[in-house]
Amino acid sequence: MGLFGQSNNQVPSTMLVRAQGPYQYGTLDQEGHQMRVLTLLPSINTKAEITCTLAIVGVDHLPNYEALSYSWGAKGDNCPDPIYIDGHAMTVSSNLETALRALRLPSKPKTLWVDAVCINQNDVAERAIQVMIMGTIYSKAKRVLIWLGVPSEDSALAMSSLANLKSKKSLEQISLPAHKAIENLISRPYSWFSRVWVVQEFTLGRNIVFMCGPDFFQWAGIESFLGTLLRSRGGLSPYERESNTSSEKIDLLPQSDVWTRLLMERRGMLAPGYGNYKTDKSMHALLESHIKLDVTDPHDRIYGFLGVAQTYGLSFSGVVKNIGKALGLSSSVSPPTVDYTRPVHEVFTDWAKWMIESEKSLAILFTCQMTTIEDDLPSWAPSWKTRPDDQLIPKFSDAMVMFHASTRVLMLVNNNKQVTTSSSKYTFSADNSLLSVIGILLATFDDSYTFKEVEPDYERGLFEFLPSGYLSGVSSSLLDHWNNYQAHKKAIKVQIGTTYQIAKDYKATREKTPARIEKIRRVICKNRKQFQSMSGKTGLVPKQTRCGDMIVLIVGVETPFVLRPEDGKYVLIGEAFAEGCMKGEKAGGKRETFVIK
Repeated sequence: MGLFGQSNNQVPSTMLVRAQGPYQYGTLDQEGHQMRVLTLLPSINTKAEITCTLAIVGVDHLPNYEALSYSWGAKGDNCPDPIYIDGHAMTVSSNLETALRALRLPSKPKTLWVDAVCINQNDVAERAIQVMIMGTIYSKAKRVLIWLGVPSEDSALAMSSLANLKSKKSLEQISLPAHKAIENLISRPYSWFSRVWVVQEFTLGRNIVFMCGPDFFQWAGIESFLGTLLRSRGGLSPYERESNTSSEKIDLLPQSDVWTRLLMERRGMLAPGYGNYKTDKSMHALLESHIKLDVTDPHDRIYGFLGVAQTYGLSFSGVVKNIGKALGLSSSVSPPTVDYTRPVHEVFTDWAKWMIESEKSLAILFTCQMTTIEDDLPSWAPSWKTRPDDQLIPKFSDAMVMFHASTRVLMLVNNNKQVTTSSSKYTFSADNSLLSVIGILLATFDDSYTFKEVEPDYERGLFEFLPSGYLSGVSSSLLDHWNNYQAHKKAIKVQIGTTYQIAKDYKATREKTPARIEKIRRVICKNRKQFQSMSGKTGLVPKQTRCGDMIVLIVGVETPFVLRPEDGKYVLIGEAFAEGCMKGEKAGGKRETFVIK
């Protein structure tokens, strides 16, 4: 019967009678209890037109079906020849048409779920409801078939190399042509690997099969080995990881960052750390870790991840009453509804507000400096689309290579009172466009300040927010964490990592890590410039900083931010380093309200 064969009774395509007009969708229920499945009818003629039937089924009584995961391709890139649904012509993308043609069997029908056909794309209310049950659709499919596209000159070599990737020897035997072939496969225009929607399709599927033309490999066959490589990378010392002295690590695989991301998605690790991988089961972490992926509809930069988020216990309401109950969801802070009719900037603003309130954290401010600036979006709400590399401002915490357990410990201290993440103070305007925070003004840039490129040997205070002794190799801060873990955790009111991580991090500080320190320096200085006051105070600020901007220490936020006064309010520019203010030292000045627009 073959890998893709099914046991359905044969339904000859000649039984379908051509009908006039486009296909008319039947109405699905409004509670998310129904979906459609597509039956791809057989043909022994590989060039014959694609004929199918479409049926409504109950989510609780699903047939045996496979779910297709593919890239929609460029907008308007439609196949000139339609497919036929119950005798009615339907236009589909070229990539989908080739996928259906490759999947069609000569003598047996195949039952599939295909988003572009099984969801009425012209009915925004239906789309919203189906988005909410996407987790069910992919998790209950017999298989998830990942279509990478039509074969190319070297795609067969790429697919066979990946199919055989099950040992250290097979990794070392990847030839230069095979290495290039794999890179070509992954970096195709509108590649499957670059799309938002495929994340949940891949993550939630039980059995994953990658296909490119007639070639295929099963994810289960290589996942175990790739996982071993990922763990071996995490187990190496920082010096080994930087200098590439080990031959047994995932970095040797072409496009290793892509495979690392896929492994993390399948294993529930949403946010990459450095040296370790941390699990941060928050909507914010999920969205931020995928800001480099592309979408056709900007709404889906959020909506495309709801299925994954639900599997991690995050709860959402739907566009209709009781859909949350139907999905078995509950939440103390109700999230925004899924609504494709609302302007994108309103959707992003409302979801940013919900993430701040539900996670009781202003950490989303750090994401804003990494995402594109949109004129109609508040500066405190991310666009969830990565900035170009020459504009992206990395988070200082991204430079904390081995110390993500320690980056969220030190907070603003004023009047001898420690302020922790649980002490974030914020309010929103009635229309959600303004975010008011409490902070202390550290400096206002005027003519007494000078700006210049970051000096190559600049070290004065640059690492003072790192754990004490990091550069010398002995971290008293981490030793305190190790010896007083529970008491320290209770005192700072935030999760600082497992005892295993802390022990591992402390051990890592004893290694000589010149290459790693240089990497920290690059991350911290990227797209920033150095400032200096007449009194000698110095620090780093985003390159966009100009005269009149301010450095403000916001209550509940780990590091200062540059804010720009504008029309009586403030625009968020990005994270700053200010000498003498990175470890919660008492700052001069009183607390005041800053309204960020």
